[in-house]
Formats: sequence, structure tokens, C-alpha cells
Amino acid sequence: MSKGRNVLNFPRRISKRFLINNRSWMKVIDQEFGVHFQCEVKSSDRDVHEKFLCKGWDDFLRAKRVKEGDTLIFTMSKNGGMMLVQKNST
Repeated sequence: MSKGRNVLNFPRRISKRFLINNRSWMKVIDQEFGVHFQCEVKSSDRDVHEKFLCKGWDDFLRAKRVKEGDTLIFTMSKNGGMMLVQKNST
């Protein structure tokens, strides 16, 4: 994992299905311990369906000590306001 700003880019089909209400924040929950992280949801200037998590996502990555080779499994709520994340280490 690189140092600095990390973002999580959502696939376009996920953005269209779950992030349609222009939500600006999402609660990211560590599935292992139940710890919550408020993460900012941003849209690209070039495409409203190109969305990513920025502020807060780095905090999650550091708290979980995510490193290259780890696998993250995501479960998104139907309204796009919450996402459970499970880390599987290598």
C-alpha cells in the first residue's frame, strides 16, 4: 500500500445501482470489530457515475493495517449509506 492519499474507486455498475442519491458520506464498517469510519463519497468531474471514497478511507486502511496482497470483501447496503468490509490477510 502506498503512503499518502488512497481512494477506493467503485465500479460503474455499483455506482449506478447503489450510489444514485448523490450521497456525500458513507459509513464503512470493519466487519471484524464493528468499528465505523465516516468516508467521503466523491464523483468525478467527467462522469457522475464515476464515484470513489476518499477522506476517511485512509483511516480505515491504516486501522486495519491493509497491505499489498490482502483481500478486502465488500458488502454494500441497498441504499448505499453503509458498507461492511472484511479483510482477509495473506
